[in-house]
Amino acid sequence: MGRGILTSVAVSISLVTLWTAAARAESLLFQPRLVLAQAALADSAAPDTAARAPAKAAKARPAKKPAEKKRMALAGSFDLELIYDDNVFRYSPENLLEFRQGLNPEKFNLDTYDDFVVSPRLQFSLGRRLIGAYETNILARYTLWQYTSNPDKTNESIWLRLRQPVSRSAFFEAAYTHAPLAYIRELTDRAPFDPRSTTALEWMAFRSTRHAFTLAYQMRLSSRLLARLEGGRTIRYYNRPFMENDNWEWNAEASGWFTLTKSWRVSGRYMYSDTEARALDTVGEERASSDDGDPSYERDLYELGLRFRPPRAIWLFRHCEVSGQYQAYFFTGDQPYHLDPIHTGRKDEVWVAEVGATSAPVWREVTLDLGYRHTERSSSSTASSIGADSIEEDKNYEDNRVWMHFSYPF
Repeated sequence: MGRGILTSVAVSISLVTLWTAAARAESLLFQPRLVLAQAALADSAAPDTAARAPAKAAKARPAKKPAEKKRMALAGSFDLELIYDDNVFRYSPENLLEFRQGLNPEKFNLDTYDDFVVSPRLQFSLGRRLIGAYETNILARYTLWQYTSNPDKTNESIWLRLRQPVSRSAFFEAAYTHAPLAYIRELTDRAPFDPRSTTALEWMAFRSTRHAFTLAYQMRLSSRLLARLEGGRTIRYYNRPFMENDNWEWNAEASGWFTLTKSWRVSGRYMYSDTEARALDTVGEERASSDDGDPSYERDLYELGLRFRPPRAIWLFRHCEVSGQYQAYFFTGDQPYHLDPIHTGRKDEVWVAEVGATSAPVWREVTLDLGYRHTERSSSSTASSIGADSIEEDKNYEDNRVWMHFSYPF
C-alpha cells in the first residue's frame, strides 16, 4: 500500500510538471500575438498620422539643458588715505607772509595754512552679463576729505561709473561725478555796478559745487600698447555773490601706455578744455555790458609718466612711478583792461611733479601706496605792473603733499 501511495504522488508531480511546462510554452507562443493585437487596437484608436510621419524614425534628440542663471558679482573695497598738505588754501608767498604777521585778518578764515587730512573711501562694484558674452560692471564710490585743523575745508564727492566691454580687449565707459558745495577760501566782491573807485571790497566765503559727465573708450591695440579716448562736460557753480564765475567746460583727452620691457612702462596724456564762464551776476545783464570779470579760458594739459616694476618686490613694493605734468590756461575774455584787469590777457601755468610706490599686500589683502607731489602755479596778466592789484601776489603758489594710502578689497 505504501508503494501505491508513492507511485500516485510521483505520477501527480509528473503531471503537474508537464502541465506547467505546457502552460509556459502556450504563453510564449501567444504572447507576440497579444502584443500585435494590442498594437493594432492602439493604432485603430489613435488618429491617422502615418501620412505626416517620416518614413524613418528620427534619432532621439538630447534633452536641452536648462539655461544657466546669469550670476551677479558683487565686490567692494575700503580705502583710507592719510595726507599732509603744507598749503591747503593755495596761498601765494605774499599772502602767507600777511597771515604770519597778522595783517588783514578778515582775509584769512583759517586756523593754519597747512593741514592733516583723513580721507576714507568706500567703493562697491556690481557685475552681471547683460549684453552679449561680456560682463557689464557698475561702480559706485564715495570719498570724504576731512580736514583736521580747518574743518570748513572738509568736502566730499560721489562717483558713478558704468563699464561695458565690447571685446576681450576693449570697453566703453560712462561716468558721473558730483561734488557738493564746498568751501574754497575767502574772496573779495562788491555789489553789482558799484564803481571800483568808491566801493570797498568785501571779503566773503567762496564756495563751489561740481558736476562732471564723462564718456570713454579704452582698447588694447597690441600686447604692448594700451590706448584710451575720453570726452566730457564739467559744470561748476559758485555761491551767489560769485555766480559770475560759474562755468561750463567741454574737454577731450587721449592717453596711452606702452610697455617697454617686463619691468618698464611709459605713459602719456593730453587734454584740451574749452570753458565758458557766466561773466555776469545780475538779472537782465548782458556779457557785453557786464561790470563783472570774465574768467572763460582754454587749457592744454600734457603729462608723461614712467613706471618701474622690479622682477621681485623691493621692500614689499610691486612698482614705483614718476610723472610730470604741465598745464597752460589762456583766458579768453575780451573786455577792456580797465573793466577786467584780473582776466584780460591772463595766462596761468601749472607744473606738477609726482612720485609714488605701490606695495604688495602688507597684511592679508591690504595694500599700501606712498606718494609725494609738488605743485607750482604762475600767473600773469596786464595787471602785473600796478602793484597792489598784481595777479602774481594772489594767484602764484607752491604746494607740497605727501600721503599714505591703504586699500582693503572685500
